[in-house]
Amino acid sequence: MVDNEKAQFKAMMKALTQLFNKPDLDIELLRIWWHKLNRFEFRIVSKSFDSWVDSNKRMPTPADILELCKAQESKNIPIGIGRKFTPEQKAENHARLQKMMTDLGLRKSV
Repeated sequence: MVDNEKAQFKAMMKALTQLFNKPDLDIELLRIWWHKLNRFEFRIVSKSFDSWVDSNKRMPTPADILELCKAQESKNIPIGIGRKFTPEQKAENHARLQKMMTDLGLRKSV
């Protein structure tokens, strides 16, 4: 999260406390929550709170939401991301792999 999302975060925390019939968090508690969660994108934090509210009857702790944020973050890692290889680069890499396999005795030379 970034500094310009603090107001949204504060509003989300206020809604959370109201949902669980708890008093609003004071500034120090808001700072603690922000400090613990600001390394994640706001979208991930928001989804984590949403998931918590859907499946729990008690107010979460920062550790509860951290766990959900980490799980959300790992779901969002794109698979297969990398650079694109030209056909020539693919052929060169394949030839190098074949040579290494032959050198290691894993494949007979042709």
